[in-house]
Amino acid sequence: MSLRDEIETAAVALDRYKTPDVSEIKDKLDALLVAGKLGSIQHDRLESLSVYENHLNIVTNYSVRGCFQCAEYTLPMSVITADDPLDAVKVWAKAQRVEAAKNEVRAAERNLEWAKAHLLKVEQED
Repeated sequence: MSLRDEIETAAVALDRYKTPDVSEIKDKLDALLVAGKLGSIQHDRLESLSVYENHLNIVTNYSVRGCFQCAEYTLPMSVITADDPLDAVKVWAKAQRVEAAKNEVRAAERNLEWAKAHLLKVEQED
């Protein structure tokens, strides 16, 4: 059974049953999330799995000192259907981190330009 088939089976079980046994797929998804440095669902309760617009949405919940918490993770289906999902998630997650870092640099450059223009304006005031 492929990883996608296991996910679809687990998604149905999560929707239909009160306490389904989804420990195997949860462990596999946790391994993917850890490999991609996206977090861990090891101690969480798997709440739902859904495929939407070529993405897998994973919703978990957990409780810390009586406070209910939720977490949501999204993976592209290209990772799930890849021949080696662990390698695919590493490549995808790194590309996401690189893009986020580039966006931060662009934002910092825009802020620097604005600050320089503001400084010139303040210096030229009477």
